[in-house]
Amino acid sequence: MRCLVVDDEQVTQILMQAMLEHYGQCDVATTGSESVTMFKEALQSDTPYSLICMDIKLDGMDGLETLRHIRLVEKENSAKERGPVKVFMVTSHTNIESIKTAFYEIQCDEYIQKPVDPYQLRQRLLFHRVIKPPSK
Repeated sequence: MRCLVVDDEQVTQILMQAMLEHYGQCDVATTGSESVTMFKEALQSDTPYSLICMDIKLDGMDGLETLRHIRLVEKENSAKERGPVKVFMVTSHTNIESIKTAFYEIQCDEYIQKPVDPYQLRQRLLFHRVIKPPSK
C-alpha cells in the first residue's frame, strides 16, 4: 500500500504516518496544492497512491477543493483501470454540510474524526480493502 497524508499540523502528520507505515509506504504533504502535485507525479511514475488521508481545514486550498482536483486528475489520467484512490477525510470538522459535500459531491470514502483511533483506522482500511486481513 502507498499512502499520502495531507495535513498542515505536524503532530497529526507524525501520528498518521506512524499508524499507516505499518501497512506500507507513507508520504506527507502539508498543503492541498502540494498533495495534488504529489498525486499527479505518483500516477505519472506508475506508483499510484492506494489511500489519501486528508484534513479538510488546510491553508490555501482546503481539503474538499483538493479532493475535487484529485478526482479531476483521475478522470484526465484514465484511472478507470485501477479505480479511484480511496480517500479518508481525517478531520476535527463536524459541519454536516462539509460531510455531505465530502461524501456526495466529491466522493470521499470515509470521514474519520480526530483524534484518530488506530483500531478504528485499521477497521476502515480493512472494510475498504486498502489492506488485507492477516492470513491464518
